[in-house]
Amino acid sequence: SVLIVIILYILGIFVTNTVFSTEELSELGETAIIEVARQLIGDIGALIVLFAGLLATLSSSNASVLSSSRTIFALSKDGLMPKWISAIHKKYGTPHRAIFLVGIPIAGILCVGELEVLAETASLLHLVIYGLICGCVLKLRKNRPLWYVPGFKTPGYPILPGIGLLAGFGLIAFMQTTSLILGGAVFLLSALFYIFYAKGKRLADPSPPHIEPSLRQPRILLPVSLPLEKKM
Repeated sequence: SVLIVIILYILGIFVTNTVFSTEELSELGETAIIEVARQLIGDIGALIVLFAGLLATLSSSNASVLSSSRTIFALSKDGLMPKWISAIHKKYGTPHRAIFLVGIPIAGILCVGELEVLAETASLLHLVIYGLICGCVLKLRKNRPLWYVPGFKTPGYPILPGIGLLAGFGLIAFMQTTSLILGGAVFLLSALFYIFYAKGKRLADPSPPHIEPSLRQPRILLPVSLPLEKKM
């Protein structure tokens, strides 16, 4: 599915650059793809692309709010954030407090107006997370702890995760200074929260359960004697 998306994305860029020059696309800005559709199909094409873009934006925003709220909910349930955040709504069965904690700041950010900088800051945070994930894959595959039994192994190891690690952090260098400052502030607040609240806490009852550290050392049982069969 990822390859299909990549192919469609490349085809879209090719068609866009065929219809308009780079300078014209720069002037059109965020509405460039709509104007491309208008040139190829007409006004009906522009409306279709505009409507599809609105649906995609709504779907992406909804997924971001729900996934972020579930992350906060899981951290609260494991005791790494205040317990009151993981409360479940009695009627709807949803983590309403976690959703509000994520949704209200997002709604406030939309009123600021600097959406480009905010979107780039969010991309910075995602790139750091993706880069760290690639780094964890390299470390886990190298150390091979006993509890590490993945259901899926990344192909092309170590080249593919290495490229992901370098690309994730390398793209950050091309971002605006304001985005870097905002992203750094988020990381600083997260570090302070960890130091003063979550540091030293352990998962007492993780879900799903993991292998306890005391059970990670292999033990081999060897029989030293066999019970004698009773003679009939």
